[in-house]
Amino acid sequence: MSGWVALLRGINVGGRNKLPMASLKAIGESLGLRDVSTYINSGNLLFSNKPMAGLASDLAKDIRRLHGIEIPVVICSTARLDGALEANPFVDADPKRVLVYFCSETPSKSAVAKIDMNRSKTEELAVVGGELFLSVPDGAHKTKLTLAYLEKILGVTMTSRNLNTVRKLSGLTHEIRP
Repeated sequence: MSGWVALLRGINVGGRNKLPMASLKAIGESLGLRDVSTYINSGNLLFSNKPMAGLASDLAKDIRRLHGIEIPVVICSTARLDGALEANPFVDADPKRVLVYFCSETPSKSAVAKIDMNRSKTEELAVVGGELFLSVPDGAHKTKLTLAYLEKILGVTMTSRNLNTVRKLSGLTHEIRP
């Protein structure tokens, strides 16, 4: 059996968008999710049942209603997490310095072609399937290929996790037993 994870963007980062994980868990349970748990304090909601249509939107609406914050949400299956790990084009890079951007939908090839890689001298970007992989050897905090920039160019909602977190989330979703 495998599970699912709702990836929330920008939770509890730098003292902004504070959302207690107990509240996030309660919101998930109120929406009918089963075997709900969270991983670390940055908005990873794990659950066992296949998500109903509109779950990402429903989670975002309840978070806004209860906590007054706007949070984009992307839902991933274990298979999607595993696929991202297998597709990683930066196998020799430090996994803490490879970001996987999970997109709400696959960006178009024409949009991807508009990304200006001259914004960065040291970073590499690859699009594999519906995910973007960004190698940030100088650290994510120094990137000029920011999430805001990429979302604007690609026209999709995204959130990122480093490879270590993706690996951990994959393992946790494999362990979910309803």
